[in-house]
Amino acid sequence: LRLVRLVRLIKVISLIAEFSDYVRSENMLTVIGILKLLIALIVVNHFIACAWYSLGDLDADSTWTTKLKSDLLEEEGREPDVGYMYFTSLHWSLTQFTPASMEVFPCNEFERIFNIFVLIFAMVVFSSFVSSITNSVSVMRVRNEQRSIQEEHVRRYLTERKVSLDLGNRIYHFLRQHRYKAHRRVQEEDVPIFATLPEQLLVQLRVEVYEPIILPHPLFERLRSVDWVCVTKICHLAISDRFVCAEQDLFGAGERALSAMTVTSGEMTYYKDREANSVSLRLKVSTGFWVSEAALWVHWRHLGTLSANSDCELLAINAKAFRNVLVDRPCLEGFRVYAQRFADRLSEDSKSGVTRGADIQEVHDLISDEEVEVMFADFMPEEDDHGPARLQRGGSYPSRLSLVLTTGVDLRGLRRAGSSLSLRASLAA
Repeated sequence: LRLVRLVRLIKVISLIAEFSDYVRSENMLTVIGILKLLIALIVVNHFIACAWYSLGDLDADSTWTTKLKSDLLEEEGREPDVGYMYFTSLHWSLTQFTPASMEVFPCNEFERIFNIFVLIFAMVVFSSFVSSITNSVSVMRVRNEQRSIQEEHVRRYLTERKVSLDLGNRIYHFLRQHRYKAHRRVQEEDVPIFATLPEQLLVQLRVEVYEPIILPHPLFERLRSVDWVCVTKICHLAISDRFVCAEQDLFGAGERALSAMTVTSGEMTYYKDREANSVSLRLKVSTGFWVSEAALWVHWRHLGTLSANSDCELLAINAKAFRNVLVDRPCLEGFRVYAQRFADRLSEDSKSGVTRGADIQEVHDLISDEEVEVMFADFMPEEDDHGPARLQRGGSYPSRLSLVLTTGVDLRGLRRAGSSLSLRASLAA
């Protein structure tokens, strides 16, 4: 049969599975799951119909096809074509899976034996099919019921607490707008079973996930070439995911910065003096921007407010954990030089009237590749037989490069005391 080409329907199932990766509505995913079950059932019935038609074409005195042809010739005066015979076979196959009936029935012992096996197979398959659909619909009903209960609680809370109409409408608008929006991507903390992984596998997982995101920063790109172990430890011990809903503030002016972050998806807006209703700066922040890098090098308080325009994801480098990683690395002196240069740039920006300070930086705002390369030029990688380059100390810096900022904290003393790298600076905003 040429219609056997319908086997291509199997490819449709894989295409639907790929399409479902882009669907974020849970109800729509349930509908797609039911659709895949229906297509699978049709494909199975197609093959059964082809086998049933083949049985009818056997050289036998009495088959269902000969009886159907004679009946049609007698009633309508014509012989059925191949298409009519195929769809009749498909109709018969579908009736074996349901309580329905039709005029076609076995006419010899081979057809009856085949019919018995199909009925047994159909009982198993159809019962599983019905139970799967019932379970999917039940899950959808429970999900919608929970949503309805939440909406009722919101309505009662706003009414009983006498919340103003304007604020209540804004809350309803936000909830309606985000009801069918994408949830955040699955983060490591959402997969508790990862805690059972051997640490070596967990380290490799975090490096593969986080390293490509931080490497566009000149500092980490250079660090990877001179001390890959340090980059690995930073990915493993200092980095985590952050998620910010639309219309939510990531931080406000005056808040202390505890992490440096880079935007991985979504769009945000940075405001200066928003609370005073006289916004002096409005800056769009999108994928690739770095946020509050100063937290890694100085005690920094944000100069403005960063608000999400859409659901946003960021990668956060915890400042304290970052310093704990650096404190025992051979290239610590290079980080001191980088921190001094960063502090100098903050002072220069403040004097030149750059109002956003170190809150927001694009890649071209960062300290350049050439400057970073000079800072770490004294630390050259040495190849060995155990893997990538291992850092070798090439010399010592002059004492003037041991960073002492305005509060008089000598980082050499901090290192001797076993403390983390901490640059205390009194920098004018």
